[in-house]
Amino acid sequence: MIEHWPAAVLAYLLGSLPFGAWVARLRGVDITKVGSGNIGATNVHRVLGPGPALAVLILDVAKGLAPAAYGQASGGVLLGLSLGLCAMVGHCFSPFLRFRGGKGIATGLGLLLGADPQVALIALVLFVATVAVSRWISLGSILASLSLFVSGWALARPWQAVALYLAMGLFATYRHRANIARIRAGTEPRFRLRSSARQG
Repeated sequence: MIEHWPAAVLAYLLGSLPFGAWVARLRGVDITKVGSGNIGATNVHRVLGPGPALAVLILDVAKGLAPAAYGQASGGVLLGLSLGLCAMVGHCFSPFLRFRGGKGIATGLGLLLGADPQVALIALVLFVATVAVSRWISLGSILASLSLFVSGWALARPWQAVALYLAMGLFATYRHRANIARIRAGTEPRFRLRSSARQG
C-alpha cells in the first residue's frame, strides 16, 4: 500500500468533496444547518426534495467507486478496498467542512461496487428490504453495513478484507448513534419518496 500513497491521497481528496453541501448551496441552503445537518442524500432529500438528493447520491457513490475500481484493477480487492476507504474517510472528515462530513454510506456503497460487487449486492438487497419494511434509511444503512463482515467471511474473502468489513460496519453503526437513539425513542423520521422542499 505504501507505494500507492499518491493514489490514497487523491482518493481522500476526491472523497472529501462535499457534494451535498455544494448542491444545497446552489439552492441557497446551508444543508449543515437544516434537517439533521448531514450532507448526505437523505438529508438533502428531506430538505430539498428528490431531484437534488438523486444528484448527491450519484456523486457520492461515484467518488467511492472511482478509486476503488482503480485499486481493484491495479492490485485486487484489498487495494480497491483500501483506496475506497480513503475516499470514505474523506467524505466523513472533509477539509472543506473543517473535517466534518457525512456518514459515508453512499460513498461506502461506491467503494464496495468498485472493489467487491458481490458483497455490495448483498448489502444493497438488505438495505432495500429493510427500508421497504421499516421506512428507516438509517436502520437499513446500519444493517447493510454490519452485513459486510458476514458476507466477506461467507464468500471466503481474505482475512484482511473481512477485518476491513468489520471495521466499516462498526464505524457506520457509530456514525448512526444519534439515529439509533431516535429509533429507540420512536422519533426517527421515516422515508417518504416525496418530500417538501426546505422542510426542516
